Amino acid sequence: MIRHFYVNACILNLPKAIWISIILVTVIYTLANIAYFTTVSREEVLGGAAVAVMFSKRLYGIMWWLMPIFVSLSTFGGVNGILFTTARLFYVGGREGHMPKVLSMIQIKRLTPMPAVVFMVRLIWPIIYTIGTIFLVILPLYASPVETDGVTLFLQKLFEVIPEEGKKSE
Repeated sequence: MIRHFYVNACILNLPKAIWISIILVTVIYTLANIAYFTTVSREEVLGGAAVAVMFSKRLYGIMWWLMPIFVSLSTFGGVNGILFTTARLFYVGGREGHMPKVLSMIQIKRLTPMPAVVFMVRLIWPIIYTIGTIFLVILPLYASPVETDGVTLFLQKLFEVIPEEGKKSE
C-alpha cells in the first residue's frame, strides 16, 4: 500500500518538479546575465576571464572575494549531486544486468544501494576532482601571478612588500 502511494506520488510530482526546476534555473541564469551586463561593459565581458569576479568587485567592493567562494561551493554541490546520481545509475545498471549484479543489492537497515554508493565513492572520481581543483587553483598562480590580484595583494600584505618601481610586469 505504501509503495503504491509512493509510486503514484512520484508519477505526479516528478514532472512538476522537472518543469519548475527548468523554469527556475532559466530565470535565475537570465537575471544573473542581466545583472552582469548592467554592471560590466560588453568589452570587459568579452575580454575578461572571470565576469563574476569583475561584477562582484564593482558591486561588493571590499567583499568581492565572496563571489569566488560561492562559485566554488556551487561547484562542490554540483559534484556532490553527480556522485549521488552516478551511484544511482550504477544501481540501476546492476539491476538491469548492464553492470555486475552486486551493484543492484540494497543495504538491509537503510534500504539504500550501498554497494553502488561504495563503488562510486571509492573509485577515482573524488581523486580526479581534487586533483583538478588543485590544478585549477595553482596553475593560474604559477602562469600569471600578476593577474591573480587577490592572491598577489594577500601575499604583498603578508610579506609586507610592494612591486618594484619602473619595471614592467610580464
